[in-house]
Amino acid sequence: MKISISDNIIKYYLRNVYFINGHSYAGKSTMVKMLADRHDMIFCCENYQSGMPEKFFMLENKLELLKIPFDHIFYFEKIKGTHNICIVYIDGVSTFKSDLQDVLQKLDSNFIQCHKSYIAFIPNIMRIEKFPTYLTLHFTEAINCPCSMLYKNEVLKKWKS
Repeated sequence: MKISISDNIIKYYLRNVYFINGHSYAGKSTMVKMLADRHDMIFCCENYQSGMPEKFFMLENKLELLKIPFDHIFYFEKIKGTHNICIVYIDGVSTFKSDLQDVLQKLDSNFIQCHKSYIAFIPNIMRIEKFPTYLTLHFTEAINCPCSMLYKNEVLKKWKS
């Protein structure tokens, strides 16, 4: 038995459909492409989030090669007394050898140095806690980094805009 549904009803119910990055079942992209073609809709590939290409931070260490989307990054931290940088992101933590200024040059304007040892991704900051001599930038309840008074005004200005 074939059920006929008008184009308007399908368009109405699919108007707020979003793709979610992650594991998917085989054939999902093919089915979505077929529906889009058949009902004069726009086909958005998997992992497509906007009209702009997604930006990545590439890193290599002894154990892995990583390609981390900018919007998955919380912050970078220079590990004191070493030439290592720690990157804290949605999927975990990794370290690699670099200089903080070299890392900053590879990032876009959504990143800001917030401390002599930290670079934060501004769009992922959910809350800023104020203390007399520093700020704490909260990305989640469990993930945060410091912001020194030297960078306070610039960070607040960028976060509010």
